[in-house]
Amino acid sequence: MQIDRWQPGQVRLLLELVRSYELDQLIEQTRQTQSLQVNEWTFYPTNYVPEGHQNQNYPKNNLNSTSVALKGFAYPLPQGQVVVYLHNQQPLVELSRSRDRALSDLTHELRTPLTSISLISEWLERRLADPEGRRAKQMGQETQRLINLVEDWLELSQIQDNPYQNLRLELLELNDILLVAWEVVEPLAQEKQINLRISGAKTLQFSGDRSRLIQVFINLLDNSIKHSPNNSEILVNLRDNQDEQTREISILDQGTGFLDKDLPHIFNRLYRGDTSRTRQGVDDQSVRSGSGLGLAIVQEIIEAHGGTITAKNHPDTGGAWIEIMLTKTP
Repeated sequence: MQIDRWQPGQVRLLLELVRSYELDQLIEQTRQTQSLQVNEWTFYPTNYVPEGHQNQNYPKNNLNSTSVALKGFAYPLPQGQVVVYLHNQQPLVELSRSRDRALSDLTHELRTPLTSISLISEWLERRLADPEGRRAKQMGQETQRLINLVEDWLELSQIQDNPYQNLRLELLELNDILLVAWEVVEPLAQEKQINLRISGAKTLQFSGDRSRLIQVFINLLDNSIKHSPNNSEILVNLRDNQDEQTREISILDQGTGFLDKDLPHIFNRLYRGDTSRTRQGVDDQSVRSGSGLGLAIVQEIIEAHGGTITAKNHPDTGGAWIEIMLTKTP
């Protein structure tokens, strides 16, 4: 954090030497709450030189340092003092990036042979009688599952690499986006006699990527249908929060909700909750058919729009409750 700019024997405020809004907030929150505070952020060094030292030659590697991932722990002390411990998490970030690059390279290499296997299994299925034909069909289904996994992983990597550059922003009506997504999944809902009920704001405009947001709601509504009992409703509420300058969308089903142990990991890559949490009326095969990346992709799209998404269980009904907050200007 360029602490080596400090001059021995000279008392200066830490934030004169380290220009970090997050560090400042961490210290202030600790003073106000008088309790341990923890925060993670990315520190971007600046070319700032303390007043009165403009003529001094600071090392160039300090003035042009790359960003650093930090985790800060702040503890309150008497008389308003605060002790701060900073943990450099950049090596972990770099390791994670290397792992993701390796997996992306692997998925690229898998795409072509998997497609070939899928075509061969289709050919065999048409020409073989049972039980061989049935086995060829099963092979084709498993191959398609792997193809979906590869495609989803590549899509997730693309969004993560360039979250903002991949967005085609236009002024959208979120009510219309929801209805378009519902039309896609409605045949599945009709099989279980599940209805969609939208309440709240009649119009809710937002500047976003139309195809990406449709993808978000298709995924979320599809999950709600899979985990809802027959003859039930999926409730969607739209809210224009003028005070916070946000668009808020909540999706609530009438199932039995998530297991508590699954909630912290709902949006993790490749995470699948225990199938014992399956809500009434759910076919086991439909639960297993996903790639395990759908909700991770949803989270990346929402965050690329400058928003947040959370999963919880509704305190009154116990159903799975997804809340999305989108800022007016992503």
